Amino acid sequence: MPRLTSKQPKEISTPLVLLMTCWALIAMPSWGDTLTWGVVNYPPFDITHGPYAGEGVNDRVRAFLQERMSGYEHAEVVAPLPRVLQEIHQGKPWCTVSFFDNPQRREIGLMSRPVMFHLPHSILVRRDKAEQLSLSGDPISLASLLNEKVFTTSTLRQAAYGENIDKVLAGAPSLYAYGDPAQGIQMLLAGRIDFLVEKRLPGFYMAMEEGKLEELVALPFAESGPIGIGRILCPHSKWGEEVIGLIDTILAKNVSSQAYRSIIEAWQQSEGLDIIREQYDQIMLK
Repeated sequence: MPRLTSKQPKEISTPLVLLMTCWALIAMPSWGDTLTWGVVNYPPFDITHGPYAGEGVNDRVRAFLQERMSGYEHAEVVAPLPRVLQEIHQGKPWCTVSFFDNPQRREIGLMSRPVMFHLPHSILVRRDKAEQLSLSGDPISLASLLNEKVFTTSTLRQAAYGENIDKVLAGAPSLYAYGDPAQGIQMLLAGRIDFLVEKRLPGFYMAMEEGKLEELVALPFAESGPIGIGRILCPHSKWGEEVIGLIDTILAKNVSSQAYRSIIEAWQQSEGLDIIREQYDQIMLK
Protein backbone atom coordinates (compact mmCIF):
# COMPACT_ATOMS: atom_id res chain seq x y z
CA MET A 1 0.00 0.00 0.00
CA PRO A 2 1.51 3.32 -0.98
CA ARG A 3 2.26 5.62 1.86
CA LEU A 4 0.51 8.96 2.13
CA THR A 5 2.95 11.81 1.93
CA SER A 6 2.68 15.51 2.40
CA LYS A 7 2.76 15.96 -1.40
CA GLN A 8 -0.38 13.94 -2.08
CA PRO A 9 -2.93 16.53 -0.87
CA LYS A 10 -1.22 19.11 -3.07
CA GLU A 11 -1.34 16.83 -6.11
CA ILE A 12 -5.00 16.01 -5.49
CA SER A 13 -6.11 19.59 -4.80
CA THR A 14 -4.32 21.33 -7.68
CA PRO A 15 -6.67 20.07 -10.45
CA LEU A 16 -9.61 20.89 -8.23
CA VAL A 17 -8.34 24.41 -7.66
CA LEU A 18 -7.76 24.87 -11.39
CA LEU A 19 -11.24 23.57 -12.16
CA MET A 20 -12.82 25.89 -9.61
CA THR A 21 -10.83 28.81 -11.04
CA CYS A 22 -12.09 28.02 -14.54
CA TRP A 23 -15.67 27.86 -13.29
CA ALA A 24 -15.24 31.23 -11.62
CA LEU A 25 -13.81 32.79 -14.79
CA ILE A 26 -16.63 31.38 -16.90
CA ALA A 27 -19.27 32.65 -14.48
CA MET A 28 -17.69 36.09 -14.20
CA PRO A 29 -18.78 38.50 -16.96
CA SER A 30 -15.88 39.87 -18.97
CA TRP A 31 -15.07 43.58 -19.22
CA GLY A 32 -16.63 43.69 -22.67
CA ASP A 33 -19.95 41.99 -21.83
CA THR A 34 -21.55 45.36 -21.04
CA LEU A 35 -22.15 47.55 -24.07
CA THR A 36 -22.40 51.16 -22.99
CA TRP A 37 -24.34 53.38 -25.39
CA GLY A 38 -23.23 56.98 -25.33
CA VAL A 39 -26.28 59.22 -25.66
CA VAL A 40 -26.02 62.90 -26.62
CA ASN A 41 -29.17 64.88 -25.85
CA TYR A 42 -30.21 65.84 -29.38
CA PRO A 43 -33.98 65.72 -29.81
CA PRO A 44 -35.79 64.38 -31.69
CA PHE A 45 -32.92 61.95 -32.46
CA ASP A 46 -31.97 61.35 -28.82
CA ILE A 47 -34.63 62.56 -26.38
CA THR A 48 -33.36 62.27 -22.81
CA HIS A 49 -36.08 64.11 -20.88
CA GLY A 50 -39.63 65.37 -21.11
CA PRO A 51 -42.83 63.63 -22.19
CA TYR A 52 -41.19 62.09 -25.26
CA ALA A 53 -38.07 60.76 -23.52
CA GLY A 54 -36.82 57.59 -25.18
CA GLU A 55 -38.96 58.07 -28.30
CA GLY A 56 -36.36 59.73 -30.53
CA VAL A 57 -35.12 58.18 -33.76
CA ASN A 58 -31.77 57.13 -32.27
CA ASP A 59 -33.51 55.99 -29.06
CA ARG A 60 -35.68 53.65 -31.08
CA VAL A 61 -32.74 52.38 -33.15
CA ARG A 62 -30.90 51.51 -29.92
CA ALA A 63 -33.94 49.76 -28.47
CA PHE A 64 -34.43 47.80 -31.71
CA LEU A 65 -30.81 46.59 -31.63
CA GLN A 66 -30.75 45.88 -27.89
CA GLU A 67 -33.71 43.52 -28.23
CA ARG A 68 -31.66 41.51 -30.75
CA MET A 69 -28.31 41.66 -28.92
CA SER A 70 -29.18 39.49 -25.92
CA GLY A 71 -25.57 38.38 -25.48
CA TYR A 72 -24.71 41.80 -24.05
CA GLU A 73 -25.74 43.74 -21.01
CA HIS A 74 -26.75 47.23 -22.18
CA ALA A 75 -26.20 50.49 -20.36
CA GLU A 76 -26.93 54.04 -21.54
CA VAL A 77 -24.95 57.08 -20.42
CA VAL A 78 -26.09 60.60 -21.32
CA ALA A 79 -22.96 62.67 -21.93
CA PRO A 80 -21.65 65.56 -24.04
CA LEU A 81 -20.46 64.66 -27.52
CA PRO A 82 -16.73 65.15 -26.70
CA ARG A 83 -16.89 62.64 -23.85
CA VAL A 84 -18.71 60.03 -25.95
CA LEU A 85 -16.08 60.31 -28.68
CA GLN A 86 -13.27 60.20 -26.12
CA GLU A 87 -14.54 56.98 -24.54
CA ILE A 88 -14.76 55.29 -27.95
CA HIS A 89 -11.38 56.63 -29.07
CA GLN A 90 -9.79 55.22 -25.89
CA GLY A 91 -11.10 51.75 -26.75
CA LYS A 92 -13.72 51.58 -24.00
CA PRO A 93 -16.69 49.25 -24.71
CA TRP A 94 -18.88 52.13 -25.85
CA CYS A 95 -20.90 52.66 -29.02
CA THR A 96 -23.13 55.51 -30.17
CA VAL A 97 -25.85 56.24 -32.73
CA SER A 98 -25.48 57.88 -35.30
CA PHE A 99 -22.53 59.54 -37.01
CA PHE A 100 -21.35 60.58 -40.46
CA ASP A 101 -18.73 58.36 -42.03
CA ASN A 102 -15.64 60.52 -42.57
CA PRO A 103 -11.86 60.18 -42.05
CA GLN A 104 -11.99 61.87 -38.64
CA ARG A 105 -14.63 59.49 -37.34
CA ARG A 106 -12.76 56.50 -38.84
CA GLU A 107 -9.74 57.49 -36.76
CA ILE A 108 -11.88 57.35 -33.63
CA GLY A 109 -13.66 54.06 -34.26
CA LEU A 110 -15.34 51.54 -36.52
CA MET A 111 -18.51 52.36 -38.44
CA SER A 112 -21.53 50.17 -39.12
CA ARG A 113 -23.62 50.11 -42.27
CA PRO A 114 -26.24 52.92 -42.41
CA VAL A 115 -28.72 52.90 -39.55
CA MET A 116 -30.64 56.05 -40.49
CA PHE A 117 -30.52 59.13 -42.69
CA HIS A 118 -31.81 62.68 -42.54
CA LEU A 119 -32.41 65.68 -44.77
CA PRO A 120 -29.53 68.05 -45.60
CA HIS A 121 -28.53 70.76 -43.14
CA SER A 122 -30.17 74.16 -43.33
CA ILE A 123 -29.22 77.61 -42.13
CA LEU A 124 -31.55 78.31 -39.23
CA VAL A 125 -32.30 81.95 -38.58
CA ARG A 126 -34.83 83.99 -36.65
CA ARG A 127 -37.68 85.17 -38.81
CA ASP A 128 -36.73 88.83 -38.31
CA LYS A 129 -33.25 88.12 -39.75
CA ALA A 130 -34.28 85.84 -42.62
CA GLU A 131 -34.64 88.60 -45.20
CA GLN A 132 -31.22 90.03 -44.41
CA LEU A 133 -29.51 86.65 -44.85
CA SER A 134 -31.45 85.95 -48.04
CA LEU A 135 -29.93 89.07 -49.59
CA SER A 136 -26.50 87.37 -49.36
CA GLY A 137 -27.30 85.22 -52.40
CA ASP A 138 -29.62 82.65 -53.93
CA PRO A 139 -28.84 80.12 -52.74
CA ILE A 140 -27.09 81.49 -49.68
CA SER A 141 -23.40 80.69 -49.46
CA LEU A 142 -22.12 79.70 -46.02
CA ALA A 143 -18.57 80.57 -47.06
CA SER A 144 -19.67 84.09 -48.03
CA LEU A 145 -21.55 84.60 -44.77
CA LEU A 146 -18.47 83.62 -42.77
CA ASN A 147 -16.08 85.69 -44.86
CA GLU A 148 -18.24 88.81 -44.72
CA LYS A 149 -18.20 88.69 -40.90
CA VAL A 150 -21.48 90.60 -40.81
CA PHE A 151 -23.53 87.79 -39.29
CA THR A 152 -22.46 85.77 -36.25
CA THR A 153 -22.74 82.03 -35.74
CA SER A 154 -21.42 79.16 -33.62
CA THR A 155 -20.74 75.43 -34.05
CA LEU A 156 -21.21 72.26 -32.03
CA ARG A 157 -17.90 71.13 -30.52
CA GLN A 158 -16.40 68.12 -32.38
CA ALA A 159 -19.44 67.81 -34.63
CA ALA A 160 -19.24 66.63 -38.23
CA TYR A 161 -21.66 68.37 -40.59
CA GLY A 162 -20.69 66.63 -43.81
CA GLU A 163 -17.72 66.99 -46.15
CA ASN A 164 -18.69 70.26 -47.86
CA ILE A 165 -19.72 72.08 -44.69
CA ASP A 166 -16.76 70.80 -42.69
CA LYS A 167 -14.35 72.19 -45.29
CA VAL A 168 -15.96 75.63 -45.12
CA LEU A 169 -15.97 75.68 -41.32
CA ALA A 170 -12.35 74.51 -41.16
CA GLY A 171 -11.29 77.57 -43.16
CA ALA A 172 -13.43 80.01 -41.24
CA PRO A 173 -12.24 82.41 -38.54
CA SER A 174 -12.30 81.04 -35.01
CA LEU A 175 -15.88 80.30 -34.01
CA TYR A 176 -17.26 79.79 -30.52
CA ALA A 177 -18.06 76.09 -30.02
CA TYR A 178 -20.87 74.94 -27.74
CA GLY A 179 -21.11 71.49 -26.14
CA ASP A 180 -24.86 70.79 -26.04
CA PRO A 181 -26.93 70.86 -29.28
CA ALA A 182 -29.77 72.62 -27.48
CA GLN A 183 -27.41 75.45 -26.51
CA GLY A 184 -26.99 76.49 -30.14
CA ILE A 185 -30.74 76.88 -30.66
CA GLN A 186 -31.06 78.76 -27.37
CA MET A 187 -28.33 81.22 -28.41
CA LEU A 188 -30.02 81.71 -31.78
CA LEU A 189 -33.47 82.34 -30.33
CA ALA A 190 -32.02 84.68 -27.69
CA GLY A 191 -30.32 86.79 -30.37
CA ARG A 192 -26.78 85.99 -29.24
CA ILE A 193 -25.97 84.66 -32.74
CA ASP A 194 -27.57 85.45 -36.10
CA PHE A 195 -27.72 82.02 -37.72
CA LEU A 196 -26.93 78.37 -37.11
CA VAL A 197 -26.03 75.46 -39.38
CA GLU A 198 -28.30 72.69 -38.19
CA LYS A 199 -30.68 69.96 -39.33
CA ARG A 200 -34.26 71.17 -39.70
CA LEU A 201 -35.75 68.44 -37.54
CA PRO A 202 -33.81 69.03 -34.28
CA GLY A 203 -33.77 72.77 -34.89
CA PHE A 204 -37.54 73.05 -35.03
CA TYR A 205 -38.04 70.51 -32.23
CA MET A 206 -35.84 72.47 -29.84
CA ALA A 207 -37.51 75.74 -30.86
CA MET A 208 -40.86 74.09 -30.11
CA GLU A 209 -39.59 73.15 -26.64
CA GLU A 210 -38.72 76.81 -26.09
CA GLY A 211 -42.22 77.83 -27.23
CA LYS A 212 -40.72 79.79 -30.14
CA LEU A 213 -41.37 77.56 -33.13
CA GLU A 214 -42.90 80.38 -35.18
CA GLU A 215 -39.78 82.52 -34.71
CA LEU A 216 -37.53 80.13 -36.63
CA VAL A 217 -36.95 79.85 -40.40
CA ALA A 218 -34.85 77.25 -42.28
CA LEU A 219 -33.01 78.43 -45.40
CA PRO A 220 -31.21 76.21 -47.94
CA PHE A 221 -27.57 77.01 -48.69
CA ALA A 222 -25.08 76.14 -51.40
CA GLU A 223 -22.76 73.91 -49.35
CA SER A 224 -25.44 71.88 -47.58
CA GLY A 225 -24.58 68.75 -49.54
CA PRO A 226 -26.58 65.55 -49.97
CA ILE A 227 -28.72 63.66 -47.50
CA GLY A 228 -26.83 62.82 -44.31
CA ILE A 229 -26.31 59.12 -43.56
CA GLY A 230 -25.85 58.06 -39.94
CA ARG A 231 -23.95 54.99 -38.74
CA ILE A 232 -23.09 53.43 -35.40
CA LEU A 233 -19.61 54.16 -34.06
CA CYS A 234 -17.74 51.62 -31.89
CA PRO A 235 -14.07 51.38 -30.82
CA HIS A 236 -11.12 50.08 -32.83
CA SER A 237 -10.75 46.74 -31.04
CA LYS A 238 -11.64 43.07 -31.37
CA TRP A 239 -14.66 43.79 -29.18
CA GLY A 240 -15.66 46.67 -31.46
CA GLU A 241 -15.30 44.48 -34.55
CA GLU A 242 -17.56 41.84 -33.01
CA VAL A 243 -20.21 44.38 -32.03
CA ILE A 244 -20.20 46.09 -35.43
CA GLY A 245 -20.37 42.70 -37.15
CA LEU A 246 -23.42 41.73 -35.10
CA ILE A 247 -25.09 45.10 -35.67
CA ASP A 248 -24.52 44.85 -39.43
CA THR A 249 -26.03 41.35 -39.45
CA ILE A 250 -29.11 42.54 -37.56
CA LEU A 251 -29.54 45.53 -39.86
CA ALA A 252 -29.14 43.46 -43.02
CA LYS A 253 -32.02 41.25 -41.89
CA ASN A 254 -34.33 44.02 -40.71
CA VAL A 255 -33.93 47.36 -42.50
CA SER A 256 -36.36 46.29 -45.23
CA SER A 257 -39.11 45.69 -42.66
CA GLN A 258 -41.93 48.12 -42.04
CA ALA A 259 -41.04 48.13 -38.34
CA TYR A 260 -37.60 49.57 -39.05
CA ARG A 261 -38.87 51.95 -41.73
CA SER A 262 -41.27 53.43 -39.18
CA ILE A 263 -38.32 54.26 -36.92
CA ILE A 264 -36.61 56.32 -39.62
CA GLU A 265 -39.87 58.05 -40.56
CA ALA A 266 -40.59 59.13 -36.98
CA TRP A 267 -40.89 62.87 -36.35
CA GLN A 268 -40.74 63.78 -40.03
CA GLN A 269 -43.05 66.45 -41.40
CA SER A 270 -44.86 65.79 -44.68
CA GLU A 271 -42.13 67.23 -46.93
CA GLY A 272 -39.37 65.31 -45.18
CA LEU A 273 -41.44 62.14 -45.03
CA ASP A 274 -41.86 62.09 -48.81
CA ILE A 275 -38.10 62.41 -49.32
CA ILE A 276 -37.33 59.75 -46.70
CA ARG A 277 -39.69 57.27 -48.38
CA GLU A 278 -38.36 58.08 -51.84
CA GLN A 279 -34.70 57.60 -50.80
CA TYR A 280 -35.05 54.77 -48.28
CA ASP A 281 -34.38 51.74 -50.48
CA GLN A 282 -31.47 53.37 -52.28
CA ILE A 283 -29.70 54.25 -49.02
CA MET A 284 -30.70 51.58 -46.54
CA LEU A 285 -30.90 48.44 -48.69
CA LYS A 286 -27.48 48.65 -50.34
